[in-house]
Amino acid sequence: MFIKKINQVLITLYNYEYNRKLSTRRNYVATKCKRNANV
Repeated sequence: MFIKKINQVLITLYNYEYNRKLSTRRNYVATKCKRNANV
């Protein structure tokens, strides 16, 4: 039971980090495209 709880926490943290990286990458690409469009 205790181990299961730890696994849930780890998975949640991992998903959070992964989503954060994805969103930052998406924002980076979006700004890059905007910059190119402005030029």
